[in-house]
Amino acid sequence: MKNKLLKVFALSAVFVLVGCDTVNAKPKNANDNLITFKDGKVYFQNNYDKVYSNLLDSADFNNLTFNHLLEKVIEDKVYGVDKGATKPFFENASDLKNELIEKKLLKILDTDSYKTDKLFSETKFLNSINASLYQIEVPVANRHEGISIKPDTEVKELLGDNYLTTYAKYINNEIVPDINKNLLTAKYICQNSFSSLGRAYAREISYVKLENIEKKPGAASQLINKWLGEFVSEGKLTSDTFDLDSLARIYKGIAGETAAEIAYINDADTYTLSDEITDEIEKICDISKDYEMKLDIDIDKTIEDKYTNSGVYTLAWGHELALRDLSSKKLSDSGLFTKTNGISDLPSAVTERLFSSSVNSYTKSAYYMADGSNPYEVDADGNKKNKADAIEVKFLTPLTSENGNELGNYYFYDSGTNAYYIVVVKDSKYTSTELKTEPNVVKGSDGSSIIGVSNKTAKVALELASTGSYAADAILAVLKEYNIVDNIHDQTFYDYMKENYKDLF
Repeated sequence: MKNKLLKVFALSAVFVLVGCDTVNAKPKNANDNLITFKDGKVYFQNNYDKVYSNLLDSADFNNLTFNHLLEKVIEDKVYGVDKGATKPFFENASDLKNELIEKKLLKILDTDSYKTDKLFSETKFLNSINASLYQIEVPVANRHEGISIKPDTEVKELLGDNYLTTYAKYINNEIVPDINKNLLTAKYICQNSFSSLGRAYAREISYVKLENIEKKPGAASQLINKWLGEFVSEGKLTSDTFDLDSLARIYKGIAGETAAEIAYINDADTYTLSDEITDEIEKICDISKDYEMKLDIDIDKTIEDKYTNSGVYTLAWGHELALRDLSSKKLSDSGLFTKTNGISDLPSAVTERLFSSSVNSYTKSAYYMADGSNPYEVDADGNKKNKADAIEVKFLTPLTSENGNELGNYYFYDSGTNAYYIVVVKDSKYTSTELKTEPNVVKGSDGSSIIGVSNKTAKVALELASTGSYAADAILAVLKEYNIVDNIHDQTFYDYMKENYKDLF
């Protein structure tokens, strides 16, 4: 580092606390810049004040300084416009960012730390983050309390429609930096290793897993065959009324969202996971009589302990808690998945066919009509007269038909997990060639470099962003591009960078 750039400083300050959380003392050089550079369009500054205000009692100053530097540079690379381009690299970058925020935040909120009696409490979440000095205020009357987080719950149901604004400081500090790093890595992959996207064997799918009920071993199979029979053979189901998430809700048997689901749940032939819980509890008590215990001397004490937490609470409350657990249980999912990361919920018999290059030959189609009419109606000549307008659904097929019937071609049974699986393949066109011809994938003037990608391509790259050395390579590349080394004004930080990022020197 050149001596004329050296600006040695020491962060030694006295904290004067007022009301336990107000910092009155700051360094005299609070507004001096640690690092400053201009490059036509890029201006970055990282001043002592910003570092100090976030440092609090942490001793790892150099690491914190580096993270602030990295955040600003990455933000410019991810959301800025590259030379030769006319718009940001990612199509609808802000929408993609918000989608990732929602996914990450929902995972954070769905923990026992923020629940009371298995239901989400916004007050608990607020208390937790405010203990870290965020001081976000939400009027008690506006807080969201007692909400069951189900597989399809959205963040706005837990934190309100304006959560991006209300919790902006928390989101920007705790969530966005990691998202931006992942986006930077995804961009690096698209620009430097595009062929790896095709090798990921990405698939957009939806699936449901129906576990066999021990006491009713045919229940799951019976429900699947009834549901598939109406869909595949009769065309009764439509995308508006039934999907795999709907089938999962039916099998749980807690609360249907449509009249059709409720009818299924109430059907005497449908045995659900909720029924299993009820039957088990009724072995030791009469639910209809306010959970009155049976006098049978042979009552199964293990059931009583299971639903009362060994006497901590009543059977009635234990029953309610068990249903809440069931409500939040994940039986179905949809989205983009890669062979690299796999799908832990699916057995190998499914994933081997799903991530095969011949996946399209392992699918069997069924159809529905947008207006709910029967796509299998035939005209006087026996032709399916509505098929031209029908919407195709591709089911992944098993190696051999389950139960030896036609419907058995539309689902899997796995003895290892004792469960049934239905997998719908929504999109399997993810080869490198197909991704390069996606709308909004833009090539540079040389015809080979990538200067813009579609959301579809970006999402495959994001799936790969956490694997291998891509993340480290992406960070190193951007540090070199911004010529960080020649713009450091502090010897201590210079030494830190030289020790930890030798490839820059």
